[in-house]
Amino acid sequence: HSSSTNHEIHQQHQQEPARIFRTIVVLTSVTVAYTIPDFGKFLGLVGSSICTILGFILPCYLHTVVFGWDELRWWEVGLNAFLICFGVVFGIIGTWQSFCELF
Repeated sequence: HSSSTNHEIHQQHQQEPARIFRTIVVLTSVTVAYTIPDFGKFLGLVGSSICTILGFILPCYLHTVVFGWDELRWWEVGLNAFLICFGVVFGIIGTWQSFCELF
């Protein structure tokens, strides 16, 4: 019985850093949300720029780089180029609109 109790105590000590980390993340998030005025607008600015890069530009760019121009068909290269251009244009538009809403 004592070995199972020691095992439980050992598991609790192993989980302690994760609990501390989660607490710090939550407290930091709450502090940022309360201290930055119009946090939703700031979040829109970050989202419109970063999400466009992560969702449109990087996947197409990496697909082209990893497989190379020689392995991809012409329409795959064209589609990647189109999506990269689409992402750049609408990323700039979205970032500009979000930036203007901040002020």
